Amino acid sequence: MPKIKQLKDKNGKEIYEGDILKSQVGNYIYIVKYGWYRQIEEVTLSDGRIHTFNYSHMGFFVEWECDGEEFEGTLAITNSNSVLVGNIFENPDLLK
Repeated sequence: MPKIKQLKDKNGKEIYEGDILKSQVGNYIYIVKYGWYRQIEEVTLSDGRIHTFNYSHMGFFVEWECDGEEFEGTLAITNSNSVLVGNIFENPDLLK
C-alpha cells in the first residue's frame, strides 16, 4: 500500500491508501483512495455572481457517503479533523 507523504491524522498517525478515517466533525467515515477524482468548488465573486470550478486531479483523495449520496475530495482538508480507525482490508465492518 502506498504511503501518503507528509499526511497524518489528527493524532499524528501516518495515512495509507485503503485506510479508513472517522471525522470528528459530522461523524463521517472516509476511505482513502488513489487515482483520478473530481473536485467542485463554488466561489462568490465580488459582484455577487457565483462561479463554479470543476477540477480533475490525480492523487490521493477520500471518498464518503452522506444521505445516500457519494462524494469525493481532497485528503488535505479531512486529515486534520479525522482519526485513523482501521483499513478496508482488516476492518471492512467499519464501512457498514
